[in-house]
Amino acid sequence: MRKSRLYILGLVTLVLFPLIGITIIGFVEDNPWAYEIPFQLGWHFQTIIGLVFGVLAGFLAWRMIRLPFMTPVRAKYGVLIHQLGLSTFDIFFISFCAGVGEELLFRGALQTYLGIWPTAIFFVAIHGYLNPMDWRISVYGILMTLIIAILGYFTADFGILTSIVAHFAIDVVLLFYLTKSNPDETD
Repeated sequence: MRKSRLYILGLVTLVLFPLIGITIIGFVEDNPWAYEIPFQLGWHFQTIIGLVFGVLAGFLAWRMIRLPFMTPVRAKYGVLIHQLGLSTFDIFFISFCAGVGEELLFRGALQTYLGIWPTAIFFVAIHGYLNPMDWRISVYGILMTLIIAILGYFTADFGILTSIVAHFAIDVVLLFYLTKSNPDETD
């Protein structure tokens, strides 16, 4: 994949996903203009909570990916990421687009109607991490489902910015390590 296509996909996620969420809200709510996206805590508290949790969750996910039984998964995704030749800016851009776009759709809109756990399972499943044909990626998917459900609770209790920042941080950690590591190494 060329970097230009990656940037287009990032921008589509950043713009189109929230628009899909707004459209869903418009169809479901009697008065969509009265719909409130959760924002209970101040932005600075949400940012700190999201950043701390996101970095810790990213490291936890990376530790799992580094386990010997995950070598085939790490090799598959590591090769894909290595082929992109991501710079630090690329990693931050992709993570920002995914964090904002996906969280506004999934936690900002869908979670209201589906609930925390169904939304978390759906989110992880459409990313391909709950695959009955690949038990290794499904083990990773179970961990990610727990992490994403926590983001759902963060949105409900603290506000959407907490989940956006956490998602961003998780992606930065994972993309950074996948980009900088040898896919065949184990701990």
